[in-house]
Amino acid sequence: MKRNIFGIIGLLGSGKSEVLKIVKDLGFTTINSDTVVKDLYLEGNPGWQKIVNFFGDEYLDKKGNINKNKLRNEVLKNPNKLRILNKLIHPLVVNEFSKIINKYPKDETIFIEIPVFNKKLLSSIISKTIEVKVDPKKTIRRIKKSRENPEDYKKLLSIQKKSFKFKPDYVIDNNRCRTELKRTTKKLLKKLKLI
Repeated sequence: MKRNIFGIIGLLGSGKSEVLKIVKDLGFTTINSDTVVKDLYLEGNPGWQKIVNFFGDEYLDKKGNINKNKLRNEVLKNPNKLRILNKLIHPLVVNEFSKIINKYPKDETIFIEIPVFNKKLLSSIISKTIEVKVDPKKTIRRIKKSRENPEDYKKLLSIQKKSFKFKPDYVIDNNRCRTELKRTTKKLLKKLKLI
């Protein structure tokens, strides 16, 4: 029997992190993929080694960790390098997810925030997907408000849109306020008989 693991998916700026926070506040176990990737990028860790081996040590910061801004700028200029980066890092992220999941009892319900859903890699651990959807115009406004380099993120969003060809099991609409997002999230959890 597959474990009760939900992947919270959606495009950049859709509100995945906010939904993850809501379910965490309701007492559920959560995994943030950004935190997992951040750890993989630390000096000497597997993600760090893969990136240094392929891209070179010019993508390291002064502390010897991966310079994510420099790496992001490079892959945004070269979509082929982005595909390679994803092929290098995604299996490592999925492996880390598995390690974290296996620390919990088999009946634990876990929610994982996943910015890029690779069905081939993730279907072995994710039982159901929940897409957080938002109007594209709102996404652009959110990116402009919350990001240092909104143009870079708009490029990344455009790349994500092209590769986001996946039908989720459930959808959470995030076109209104946070209160409404919380209400909609709780409604879905009730439907799933989780609360």
